[in-house]
Parts: sequence; C-alpha cells; structure tokens
Amino acid sequence: MMHENVWIELSGLPPRKLPEYYARFDLARLARKFVFATDWPGVPGIARNARALGTLGLDDETLGLVLGGNALRVYPRLSTTHP
Repeated sequence: MMHENVWIELSGLPPRKLPEYYARFDLARLARKFVFATDWPGVPGIARNARALGTLGLDDETLGLVLGGNALRVYPRLSTTHP
C-alpha cells in the first residue's frame, strides 16, 4: 500500500460491509493492512465479527494476518519470541 505505517483497524466495522466500504480496492490486497483488535473486553459481537471475517473469501494466510499477524507487525514486542 502507499504508506507502510498506515493500518486499518476494523473490529468496529461489520465484516459483511467491508467489500462495500472498500469496493474501489482489491479487498484481498488491502486486507494485508487490516488489524482486528480491541481493548474493550466483552463487546457484544466482537467474536461474531471475528468469525465473519472468514466469510470474506480471504486466503488463510491473509486471514491469519488480519486476526493477529498484522498486530505483531505493528507491535513486535507483543511476540512471545521477541527478547
């Protein structure tokens, strides 16, 4: 994407609407910049939204990035393998 340090946090967006919201973009490519995260415990629908991301047709690698891998790229100290 254009800016290496720009990410799209999407936990508050309805997954079924993402193709509509980002219709001008290649969703699979853009998803490599998505971060699904929240610091709000117990938000209704968060688990449902995380599961719904699996229905967008993203490959397993990209889905893994959205659900955790990209967060580790943004915050590498979160990794348990980081000293």
